[in-house]
Amino acid sequence: MKKYQLHSNVQIERPAFPSVEILSLSIAFTFVAFLLSSCGGGLGKIRVEDVDTSITDAQIAIQAAYFTCAAKYEPTTLNHAQSLLNDAKKAKEEKKGLESLRLAQSAKFEAELAVSRSQQREAIDEEIKTLKQEKQAEIDAIKNNLQVAELESTKMKLDVQQLESRLEQLEADKRDLVMQLSEQRSDDWKAKQAENRVAELEQQLKEIQSQLRSALLKQKEAEKLAQGFSDKLS
Repeated sequence: MKKYQLHSNVQIERPAFPSVEILSLSIAFTFVAFLLSSCGGGLGKIRVEDVDTSITDAQIAIQAAYFTCAAKYEPTTLNHAQSLLNDAKKAKEEKKGLESLRLAQSAKFEAELAVSRSQQREAIDEEIKTLKQEKQAEIDAIKNNLQVAELESTKMKLDVQQLESRLEQLEADKRDLVMQLSEQRSDDWKAKQAENRVAELEQQLKEIQSQLRSALLKQKEAEKLAQGFSDKLS
């Protein structure tokens, strides 16, 4: 398999189709074989059957090429093959056997070349299409994760606001009780009750503060995660 280098870390494999050099050698050997098979008592005279066979082979190759993607990717090469075939037929009519044979072989070669090149390009296009689909799937996944992270961040912000509001209320209650304790210091029972209540509020205050710190940490993590997804999309 041969590879195309699209980017610094992306490689695309394509099937190893016959190269231009191989096709060129093929037509050359075939042409020489025709010449050798036609030599003999006729002093190198080209046989009509050989010319007809070559023209038929070229017609079949061109027709076969139209059933592939050659017309899409290599229309110029395919048109050239058809032009060579027409010239081969004309040369035959003009009794130019050797010229007709050469043109027919060239037409077949051009048709096969068009198929080879078009198959290579089609394989590359398919690989590129697959890569684009995979990349789009990655982008969609990142967008989805970003949306989830942003929603989580918004939720954590609301939780933080609620905790801050509750904390302010508790601090206000504590100040009121401390003031009451100060005013009723002479009354031991009331003072004791107030002290117990203050102790309870202080415990609740510590719990709320702990929850607030935890919520703030979660909020920062959510914002960091959302920023990470945003950076991937940029």
